Amino acid sequence: MPNLSPVSKVIGISDYGLWSMENFPYPYKPSPNSIIAAQENQIEEKYKNPKKLKKSFYIFEDQNGLIHNHDNTLVISHNHLDYATLANQYKPNQVETLLIGEAPPNNGEKYFYKIASDYTIKGVKVEEDASLPATIFNHYFNRRPNDAIEYEDFLQQLKQRGIFLIDMFEAPIEVRGNRENSKVILSQANILDLKHRISQYVQDERKIIFLLARNGYSTELKKTFPLAQYFSWKEFRML
Repeated sequence: MPNLSPVSKVIGISDYGLWSMENFPYPYKPSPNSIIAAQENQIEEKYKNPKKLKKSFYIFEDQNGLIHNHDNTLVISHNHLDYATLANQYKPNQVETLLIGEAPPNNGEKYFYKIASDYTIKGVKVEEDASLPATIFNHYFNRRPNDAIEYEDFLQQLKQRGIFLIDMFEAPIEVRGNRENSKVILSQANILDLKHRISQYVQDERKIIFLLARNGYSTELKKTFPLAQYFSWKEFRML
């Protein structure tokens, strides 16, 4: 395994988990088959059994605040929007329906609760508008907002109706064409975190609606949330 530099700290080691050491749901103990050594400008991981490389990897944060996985590919960036502040403006006093998406857009610049001043309807039919705003707004209002002012109005109406959106994974992450990042989202650590975050909004699992951006999530999610509802984006958009 190549040395990686520059590195400021290791933030997680697990089977496809993205967790800081202090936030692991259980005390972290290295596998007896591995020796993990984090040094000033490099991480070295030595295995007695090379096959272990297929099952575990570390994730580190570089000096610029960017998150990478073991093969030095970018996972997520810390240079993104303040999602919590944006979302809390539209958080209902009492959540009646908790929508759960996948993750914020991976560019770190867009978000469902961030209203673009130049927002306009895409020049495609709603059936083909594969955006999250189109999916949610067309479901609840039978159309998409015409401009930024109406977008804001739709968000306020969702708030009044007790409808709120969170994501399975809280940070922007590239998932399309990246199986390992999909596994990060479905990792035991992240599912435990998601379960905790859900409990802050609703206690009745039947109030949860998962909006699935891609196939393969529902089988795993139903093991933990069997009473929740599950819809593909297009299915939900056209209901």
